[in-house]
Amino acid sequence: MEARAVAVNSGDGCSRSGGHPLEGRPMLRLSLITLCTMICNLTLAMVLFVPLFAEAGVGGSLCDGGEKVCDKQYLFVSQAWNSAMVMGGVIQFFAGWFFDRVGGRVTAVTAASLVALGLLMLQIPLLGAQGGSDVHTHSWLFVALLFANTGAEMGGKAGMATVWHLPAHQTFASALVMCAPYVTGFLPMLISAFMHSTALPLSSIMQAWVVLVILAGVCYYRLTPTMAEYRLQAEKALGTTLPPPKSMCRVLREGHAVLRAYWRLNALTVLIIAGASSFGLTYASLLGDWGKIFLGSKAAGVELGWMQNMF
Repeated sequence: MEARAVAVNSGDGCSRSGGHPLEGRPMLRLSLITLCTMICNLTLAMVLFVPLFAEAGVGGSLCDGGEKVCDKQYLFVSQAWNSAMVMGGVIQFFAGWFFDRVGGRVTAVTAASLVALGLLMLQIPLLGAQGGSDVHTHSWLFVALLFANTGAEMGGKAGMATVWHLPAHQTFASALVMCAPYVTGFLPMLISAFMHSTALPLSSIMQAWVVLVILAGVCYYRLTPTMAEYRLQAEKALGTTLPPPKSMCRVLREGHAVLRAYWRLNALTVLIIAGASSFGLTYASLLGDWGKIFLGSKAAGVELGWMQNMF
């Protein structure tokens, strides 16, 4: 037991007996980690970010006839968001394996770093649109969103590092972690209102957001349990030692065996989930067009986006 205590001490920079400032307050610790996750999350706010980026001029070089915001531009921004979300979702599998190998703290700090890098890269298409160079810079939108959404998906795992600190409230802890991306849907609503009241460009808002993400990364480092602390708390709660994490090759090999054993059921499940998700993504990314078709204007589609985010 002394050896395990030393391991936690070397990983945390604090001892088992109360070195961490929030050692005896795991619920507050989880709540602060969830707040960091909200700051670092972009994914489910896509519905309203699409018109914000289109109105900022990203993809404007695709328009004909000097239109401010055209259908080609709107579709380009929507496709960039959709593609980045799909790729970020695929990376969730590797994020889970990464968490098992290195623990919550390293995963969370890596996630915040990727989000910050993605937001910095968003300056390329945003500033390019402002400077009249959109034809050369708009293709960077997908790359920037891919980094940011990958980090957002990884950051969603950070709160799971505290589940063994709350053995009597694991369902509530898991629900709190999972609700963070949904609450983030209010973020573009606040950004849009702030932009209208201050006349600041979207690029300036994104620069300020980078600062918030960096601060969230510092909080992640201070608050998220390390692998040693996570395993020690699990041992206390379960009364047994957790098995060592599996290698990626073994995980893929075992997963492939399960897929082959039930391939018909798995194929049907994948088709159903993919179909349902594609319909949802298409609806969310083309709300402006739905508003124009059914309600007479794209502004009505944006209002649909507000309603979807709220409900």
